[in-house]
This record gives sequence, C-alpha cells and structure tokens, in this order.
Amino acid sequence: MKKKKSFWLVSFLVIVASVFFISFGFSNHSKQVAQAASDTTSTDHSSNDTADSVSDGVILHAWCWSFNTIKNNLKQIHDAGYTAVQTSPVNEVKVGNSGSKSLNNWYWLYQPTKYSIGNYYLGTEAEFKSMCAAAKEYNIRIIVDATLNDTTSDYSAISDEIKSISDWTHGNTQISNWSDREDVTQNSLLGFYDWNTQNSQVQTYLKNHLERLISDGASGFRYDAATHIELPSQYDGSYGSNFWPNITDNGSEFQYGEVLQDSISKESDYANYMSVTASNYGNTIRNALKNRDFTASTLQNFNISVPASKLVTWVESHDNYANDDQVSTWMNSSDIKLGWAVVASRSGSVPLFFDRPVDGGNGTRFPGSSEIGDAGSSLYYDKAVVAVNKFHNAMAGQSEYISNPNGNTKIFENERGSKGVVFANASDSSYSLNVKTSLADGTYENKAGSDEFTVKNGYLTGTIQGREVVVLYGDPTSSSSTTTETKKVYFEKPSSWGSRVYAYVYNKNTNKAITSAWPGKKMTALGNDKYELDLDTDEDDSDLAVIFTDGTKQTPAANEAGFTFTADATYDQNGVVKKVYFEKPSSWGSRVYAYVYNKNTNKAITSAWPGKKMTALGNDKYELDLDTDEDDSDLAVIFTDGTKQTPAANEAGFTFTADATYDQNGVVKKVYFEKPSSWGSRVYAYVYNKNTNKAITSAWPGKKMTALGNDKYELDLDTDEDDSDLAVIFTDGTKQTPAANEAGFTFTADATYDQNGVVKKVYFEKPSSWGSRVYAYVYNKNTNKAITSAWPGKKMTALGNDKYELDLDTDEDDSDLAVIFTDGTKQTPAANEAGFTFTADATYDQNGVVKKVYFEKPSSWGSRVYAYVYNKNTNKAITSAWPGKKMTALGNDKYELDLDTDEDDSDLAVIFTDGTKQTPAANEAGFTFTADATYDQNGVVRTSDSSSTSSNS
Repeated sequence: MKKKKSFWLVSFLVIVASVFFISFGFSNHSKQVAQAASDTTSTDHSSNDTADSVSDGVILHAWCWSFNTIKNNLKQIHDAGYTAVQTSPVNEVKVGNSGSKSLNNWYWLYQPTKYSIGNYYLGTEAEFKSMCAAAKEYNIRIIVDATLNDTTSDYSAISDEIKSISDWTHGNTQISNWSDREDVTQNSLLGFYDWNTQNSQVQTYLKNHLERLISDGASGFRYDAATHIELPSQYDGSYGSNFWPNITDNGSEFQYGEVLQDSISKESDYANYMSVTASNYGNTIRNALKNRDFTASTLQNFNISVPASKLVTWVESHDNYANDDQVSTWMNSSDIKLGWAVVASRSGSVPLFFDRPVDGGNGTRFPGSSEIGDAGSSLYYDKAVVAVNKFHNAMAGQSEYISNPNGNTKIFENERGSKGVVFANASDSSYSLNVKTSLADGTYENKAGSDEFTVKNGYLTGTIQGREVVVLYGDPTSSSSTTTETKKVYFEKPSSWGSRVYAYVYNKNTNKAITSAWPGKKMTALGNDKYELDLDTDEDDSDLAVIFTDGTKQTPAANEAGFTFTADATYDQNGVVKKVYFEKPSSWGSRVYAYVYNKNTNKAITSAWPGKKMTALGNDKYELDLDTDEDDSDLAVIFTDGTKQTPAANEAGFTFTADATYDQNGVVKKVYFEKPSSWGSRVYAYVYNKNTNKAITSAWPGKKMTALGNDKYELDLDTDEDDSDLAVIFTDGTKQTPAANEAGFTFTADATYDQNGVVKKVYFEKPSSWGSRVYAYVYNKNTNKAITSAWPGKKMTALGNDKYELDLDTDEDDSDLAVIFTDGTKQTPAANEAGFTFTADATYDQNGVVKKVYFEKPSSWGSRVYAYVYNKNTNKAITSAWPGKKMTALGNDKYELDLDTDEDDSDLAVIFTDGTKQTPAANEAGFTFTADATYDQNGVVRTSDSSSTSSNS
C-alpha cells in the first residue's frame, strides 16, 4: 500500500459527515511460497503458451473485470501467453455512489463488509467457481486480490458476522506517523476499520475465507496492504504476531504481498512468508521510459534486498494508474510495450501486466469507454506484448545478460542464455544492430513484428525501428547447421585458394582422423572467403589438431603439425585469430596500433613496430584480430598511436589475454562490495600485491568505488598482475574490512565481497519430512574449524518449494570446505559421516550435489530412455543397476537426468539406452560425464558454457 493515498469525498447518509475514501487497490506480485502444488490439469485447450507454474509465467491483472468477463476471454488470455489471471477483490463489499459501475468507483471493491465470496460488482460465488473451473481447462491459475488488513470505514455496513468476533478490530484511529512501524501496522489506513490481526479468531475467520476460495478453484493470492499487517515478534517486537505464518499456510500455489518500499517496509522479512512487490523497480522503468534512457546498469538493478525469485514486477500497478496522483497515467501504449519488453524479458521475477480501461492512458484515467465488470484495453494481447509473454515462458531457467548494444543507451538488450534475445528501442530513430550473440546461426523472424534478423558466426545483424520491440527465439527459419552437430571452427581462406575448402581434424596422440580421411570434411562457404566446419565429436579440444586445405594448398604446410583445435575459433593461414580490445586515452590520436611479441624470444607476432593497426569500434574503443597459434602466456602487447604508447618505452608489454579489454594501465578487472549499512556512502578499495606490499590502486585509502545502489559498489581495476598475487581491503575512510593490521581478502576478479569476505551461495532441496527451519554447517576439512557459526550452523533462507539458500562469507577455497545440512534433528550426511564437499552455487539434496545431464535421443529409439552412470575407476554403478535411472521426457525427443552424487565428474561415465539400443555401443566405454551437458548419440552436443569437452572413457 502506498503511504499517501488520494482521497475521494464520499457522502454517506449513515455517517455523520463526509468521510475519507481513497484509491485502495495495490498491485503486488509474488512467487510461490505455499507447500501444496496446484491441481491444475491440462486439456485440449492448453499448450506451451502458458508456463508450468505461476513462478515461471506471466500474470494478467484483469482489473475490475467480472467473473463472467474473465471466463469469456480465457481462450484469448491463454493464447496471449498468460499463466495466471489476477482478479479484483471477490468478497462482499460496500456498494457506494448509488451502485454506479463507472470505473472511477473502483475503490469500493477495497471496502469489505463480509468475507463471503461474490459481490455486486464482479458476480456470484457460483460464477466465480465456474470461472475457476474454465481457467483450469486452459492451464490458467486464478490469483485473488485478498483485502485482509481492514474493512470499510462505514461501521453500519459491516456485517454482524464480523462484529460477532470478540475484539475483532484495532479501531479506526488513523495513522499519524508514517515512519513509525507500530503506528503503520496497528492503526487505521485512512479511517478503515483495522483488523485485530493478533486475534486468533480473526485469523481463523480470514483463513477460512482463503481456504474456501481455494476449494472453489483459486490458486493463489495477492495480499492487499500487506505491509500494514505486522510480522512475527522477531521482526516487530511486542506488537508482532503469527498472522502471516498462519495465513500463508493455506495450500495455495502462489502468494504475494503488497509491500510498497519505504524506510520501514521490511520487504526482505515479508519475503520469508510470501513474494513481494518490487515497487521501486516500477519507478525505475517509468523513469527510463520518460527519459528515453535504457542504461543497462540502471535497468539491471531491481532496487530491493530480496532475491529475484521472490519478486513481482510491473511497468505500472493499478495504484500507479488509478490513484489521484496518476503516477503512470501519462504513458501511452508504446511506452507500455517498451517497458514490458524490459520487465517481462527478465529472469527470476514474476511480471504482472496491468490491463488499463478501454481507451485509457495518455493522461486520461477514466475515459468512460468501459465500466466495472467489462474487459479493459486490448493492449494485453497486442502482438509485441504476446511475443514477450511467450518469450518469458520459453526462457524459464535461462541466464540473462542485459546490455546496451555498442554502448547505445537508447537500446535495451536482454540475451537469455543461448536461447533467445529481446531488444527495445526507446528512441524514435531506427538503429542497425551488429552485436555478439550466443544464438545459433540462421535467420530469425521478429515475433513482435514482421522484420528479420540474421545471426552469422556469432554476430546478430538487422535493423530495429524506432519505438520497436524485437523478440527472437526458437529455431531460425534457415540455418547452416543441424541440431546434432556440436563443435564449430571457422577458416578465412587466402584469396589464392580454390573455392572448395576442407578441414582435416585428427587426434594428436593417436593420429586417428576425427573427420573422414584426408582431405577431411568439406567446409561450408559463408561468403567473403570465410568457411565453417561442423564437427560431431566427444573428444577433448586439447587432444585434437586441424589442417585446412583446398586439395592442393594447405595450412599448416605438409609435414607440419596441425593447429591446435579450439572450438568456435576462427583460423586463417597463420593459425587462430585472437582478439583483444583497447580503450584509448582521449588525448591519443585516432589511429591506434597493437604490437604483440613473444616474451621469451622478443620476436614480433604482429608486423614490426608499431604493429598492426587496430579497428575503431567507436567511443574510443579499438579491436585487434591476431593470427597466432602461440599460447597467450608467452605473449605481450603494447598499444600505441605512433607517438604515445602504453606501457611506456623500455617497459615490458602487458601480458596478452585473448578477449580481454585493456586501457592505458592494463587489463580492466572488476570487483564488487556490499557495504554495511552503518558505513558512510563514500567507499574505497585498496588493492596491493601480497608479495611486495606495493599498492596496485593509489595509496591508502585506495580507489573510490562506484555506487550501484542498494549499498553495492563497483571497482574497476587496471592491472596486469595475477589475481592470486593480489589482496583487497575495503574502507569508508574510517571503518574497514578486514580490520587494521589484518591481511586483505584474496583478490578475485568479478567476485562480490561483504565485510566478511567473498559471498558464496549454496542451495539445498530438503526432504518433505524435514522441519521448515533448515541450517547449513560449513567447516574446514583440514582443521575441522567451523566457517559458519557453531552447530547447527547458519540458518538458511527459505525460497519456497522446499528449496533453501545459504549466503556464506568466506575467503577460503571451496576445496578445503565441507557442508552438512540439518533441521536441528535430521541431518545429511548422517552423524559421524564427513560433510559433502562444498561447491559454490551448487544445489544439494539429501544425497549430495544434484547434477543434471540431458540427452537428445535418436527418433528411432523407444520413448522410455535410461541413463546408466558409473565410476570409471571402480566400475561401480552410481545410478541403479543396468539399464540405470529412467530419464524424464522434456518433449521433442529431449530427456533429463537428475543425479545425486558427491563424486567428481571426471571419475564418472554415462551410457544412454532405451533398453534395446544404446550409446556408446555395448562393450564401448561410456561418455565422460559432464554436469549440465547435453548429449546425443555421438557424445556431448553442448555444455553449459557452450563448449564440448567429454571423451569416451
């Protein structure tokens, strides 16, 4: 609920004077937190248009739609990609303003008089049940907006059923101090009668209402004004209660609270019981739209200390739109679509689309084209909105990378793993895209429009029009490769070669051909003398070599060893083409060179001084393509404009690191720090060499860090030194960590630190028989010293669905640590057994780390597929005995295996079978096991980092 609400002056004959009533609906999204799963079933109507759960899907806020209106539009809602529909409050409410259904009377829906189901505005309980039943046929969940904080302010309208509850209300003395949490939670919001939520009879009454809604077919709840209801005593002291733990234990699939962010909102504490609303992020989105500025670092930050998996996000809520302050009413349809592309393309959070009144927006709140009970604007099924909805559903589980193409802050880009990408253009002008991508090569049709975009050799090109949304995912309409081929290399042939080019790949250890016999496999011409090879192999890159030939000429030359094989690399006649980037000082000239040489021999790898001219990319950034088969560790690089240079004359060059970005001080590295709230706002990082004590940053207190918001800071460090030689101390000039006279934390590029060191995470999926309070005990295996607090360790954070998270502050190596999980009674591993090896970011269950592999079965195989995993050293089965563990069918001939084991991947092998056919063949060693890898009948197709590294074992 907002702190400040707009008031309507409403005349009541029953009340002595004019009374204050306000806009009282507040949109909050949450993630699943309840224990019971929905019993939603799929029928002929349902399809992959909806997600498997509300947590992975998109919610349509059918604001002020009647039950029958929702029911009559379910097919369209389903086809538009929504997994859930949020209703307005469904309980009995005060009918005001002579029963007018004009939308400017919407606030009456937030004035309960009785907690029966059905009301004058939306329909009867029978109609509610019919709507829910129809929704299940479309695989759509119904989320009910539940008003549990208060009733109407008209005491005479409140039912005797409520009044018969002893001590049911805190009264209606209004909140006077919005900075006092006790005042905000225990007194009246704008004169409404505040429920006495500490009263067990009140809790039972309200919970019975929720449980009846679930019985009628609802799947979850939005809790209106949740932040006005106290938390348990550990958070809210003497006035705390068990209201939320009791109320949310109702068997629903998905629950979230309206917890609008302010200085006392305690959203991270509410998130222990439900998902919460990221209201500040909505402000960020609207400001970005107003300013037409899509700066990636701004849009990336949810501005809330709650995991994304517990957030509901929006471009606007019904409060933003419908309150008298009209925070979002200025936006037009184009703004909404662009903002939605940002919000709903993101990973983790659950986006909510608010359906405005017909013809609403552009400064007009209630144009009168629709009324309470009617469907709203058709924008919810606009082509661009639908495309983003379905993209969100399809990308469940994929990582995200938010950026501005080539630094253009008018263009938003969110690439989700290697599966898809969304662009949004805030400007009125078109823009030609030419950006790196992980999408497969081919031509993609914009699912939000009609234009096409091309991916070739890892670059995406095409034109995004002004104010346009682009959504690309799925199989390209044309492609140069097939889904079962695994590794690619590219070759830029000399112009003197013939047009038919081959690649001969062989094992360096055995000299056995991996391609067909000499001259090898014919490469695919891509144009401009560039060729592509698709190679299907399970062997390690490090064991392979490649020779290119047109049948007459070849490189390397006859009798010379082939180039070392590197998947996805580009070769020319001199070897692998490597890239480095340089951000030149503004005082340098526009022509920049890179001189690369071998540190051991001083021999130039580029041409002689000043080296090879770099390619200007814009914004003072330059790119070098380097043709060499030499190891990076043997090379050094100097940058120059012909007059100025870095490093300086007579100084050694920077160590060469392929794909690194340099400035005049060396490679640019980053670290992050989450400062304690008690620290000042100006934070420094002091980095020094542990061996020499020499400062790498400026002298103490070091280099000022950049504030990113939410007490998080970033350091850009220019150094060519190894991370392992460096240490870092953080300070605000007065306080510091580590403490004075203590050694700094070991420097780890791209790591996040807090006052205790690097922040590491692990996850645990608890058995259903365990209690709800779960601890992780982490200790050093060599010293038996606890890293967490003493037994039972540190309390883990509940994420829902029996999954828990641990944040661990330690500078120690993972390999030295072990972890035990316990609920205080049960534990895993068992008492007197060694803990599981600690692996940052891993998910454990009671058997150890949960590892996954995937298999794309041949179409000729049966539908029941097994994976047999065994230890290569002992031949002991890790799964059950042959044929192993049954894999889970994911569709499109793809299968998944969950494997509980603490053994190293390198010790394991895997065989796939349908009980008759198998791969590898009988009597052949299994494929090397690689967690998160996808296999086909020839071996690894791809791994989580897009490389292929398994070999037959």
